[in-house]
Amino acid sequence: MSHRLTRKDMKRDELREGLGAVVHFLSEYGRTIVAGIVALLVLVAIAAGYREYQQRREITATEDLAEALRIYQAPVLPSGATPPDTSEPTFSTEEARAARAREMFDEIRANHDGTDAADIAAVYRAELATREGDLAQARELWEGFLERQKDHMLAAEVQLNLMSLDRLEGRGEELITRLNSMLDSPDRNSLPTDVLLNQLAITLEDSGREEEARRTYRRIIDEFPSSPYVTGARARTES
Repeated sequence: MSHRLTRKDMKRDELREGLGAVVHFLSEYGRTIVAGIVALLVLVAIAAGYREYQQRREITATEDLAEALRIYQAPVLPSGATPPDTSEPTFSTEEARAARAREMFDEIRANHDGTDAADIAAVYRAELATREGDLAQARELWEGFLERQKDHMLAAEVQLNLMSLDRLEGRGEELITRLNSMLDSPDRNSLPTDVLLNQLAITLEDSGREEEARRTYRRIIDEFPSSPYVTGARARTES
């Protein structure tokens, strides 16, 4: 009996020592621990607040983009135009519509920088820049979009726009070299092979390399019979 009591006493002593160590630790470092916990909670709160702020920014930017796209796609009516109508705006001329759309896209990029909506606004703003003959600005905007949004659903369209811009600016030979390089490394491309072949054929044709263009069109017909470019390719090889 005395042996069991002695062991109990020993366990009580160990418990007292353990609690004493905890109390001593908390007395020595308690304020530091509390300060650390408070700092962590503050950081969590800031992160949550920032996420909420970013979400609100994205929502507002998306709403502004939707309004700008309504303007961009608005009908042109020679008489009775109502540009202030926010639900169904109309414009008397294409120039007036483009001017208002340009203004709105620029506002979105300035006020909502860093959002997806701002990047999409840049894509449409670049298209307007091509209409105005400002090809340098169009290239800058499209290339900037690809740097930030290479996996975006609009990335393929933007790449094709830049290829068209290359041809327009007389960079056909550079584009031919780049397209051939892309075709040699299909696993590294974001564009399907038939799309690249079609772009290569168009560029070869535009550069006066007719026979090479025909051979490339025939590759589309032979290798990609289900491609949407087959009809056009047949027309080009038969002409």
